[in-house]
Amino acid sequence: AVINKGGAGGLLGYVEIANAQPDGSTLGIFAFPGAAQASLSDNEFTLDKVTPLFVQVTEPKFVAVAHDSPFATMEELIGYARENPGKLVAANNGAGSSNEIAMVALGLWGDMEFVNLGFDGAGPMKIGVLGGHADLMPVGATEIDEQLRPLMVFGQTRHPDYPDVPTSYELGIELDVTAHRIIAAPAGTPQEIIDYLMDGFNKMNADPEYQEAMKKTGAQTAFITGEELEQVIQGHLDFVQEYQELIKE
Repeated sequence: AVINKGGAGGLLGYVEIANAQPDGSTLGIFAFPGAAQASLSDNEFTLDKVTPLFVQVTEPKFVAVAHDSPFATMEELIGYARENPGKLVAANNGAGSSNEIAMVALGLWGDMEFVNLGFDGAGPMKIGVLGGHADLMPVGATEIDEQLRPLMVFGQTRHPDYPDVPTSYELGIELDVTAHRIIAAPAGTPQEIIDYLMDGFNKMNADPEYQEAMKKTGAQTAFITGEELEQVIQGHLDFVQEYQELIKE
């Protein structure tokens, strides 16, 4: 059974998984860097309460505007934002979410001042942009449609589905907020159960039907485990800590 537990940028779901019985029957998807932000904040969720199993999806983050926005390029938006600090509203889907981190970090690293406005979920965030209540928003590749105009992708490599959209590095903003979706179990789950689950997930990852289904959603599948998985998580923790220090300054 798939249960969507929204709220607080994913925190409510993370807490529920962390507090679940460690018997292998309850697993969860953790979106980084948002989960790293949640684990470093003052709440009842910390990463030592879960056992990360593998990265299932990597999702580059875009900056997008409404299809009828006056900004046709990211260069235009950057120029306006720098000349008019505090005039543009950047939408996100909740405090501590990876989307809030992306927008706040964009302002910090890109020398721009936005009004960061939180909405109750990704759907309302998009409605806010389309309705003119916000000027720009972060969005994953799977969420881009004809109602949105992608202007920039965070990272060093252009997205194959959007080859004309420049990267943040091309525009002089050396910032990568690629999201990683990590499957995790409650801490204390017995190793024999972890081994059983990972055997099944390995078979899933090798299944052509699974890969084809994921491809149709626009998701970039991955299967990152072990030491490389630890490095991914540590990279997000380091990024969030740097981000928090910049906010304090």
